[in-house]
Amino acid sequence: MTPELFFGYTDTGKQRDNNEDAFVAESVQGGNLIAACVIDGVGGYEGGEIAAAIAKDTIREKLRHAISDPVESMKSAFLLANQKIYDERMANKERDSMACVLTMALVDLTNNQFHYAHVGDTRLYLFRDHSLVKLTKDHSFVGFLEDNKKISE
Repeated sequence: MTPELFFGYTDTGKQRDNNEDAFVAESVQGGNLIAACVIDGVGGYEGGEIAAAIAKDTIREKLRHAISDPVESMKSAFLLANQKIYDERMANKERDSMACVLTMALVDLTNNQFHYAHVGDTRLYLFRDHSLVKLTKDHSFVGFLEDNKKISE
């Protein structure tokens, strides 16, 4: 049997000198689940890359524990990551604006199910029948304008 290979790639882009993004792409729970998470450190503030790293480490740690309910596990991971980022902000005033947004998916191979959660404006799309379907709504001013038909995607 060929082992599953997962990978991710981030790019600094043209606006910044440092990359504030992180990701998770791995098999978890004895190979029964595939975890994929895109974590976008908010640029323009001190510590976006630190917030993204905290979120990544927290999510990976939570995925090491038994998962009976994927949705509750994702919510729990998000809440814990948020708390840890908040604690870091309070402990280091120079990072009091650091933040990240993230989108996470858990694919249950045993039960053929796909679960996702997100906060922020890191979009998740489903590619099916040669077309993209946006699954998430942006938690941003741009998302608000799209939802209210003031601008198009």
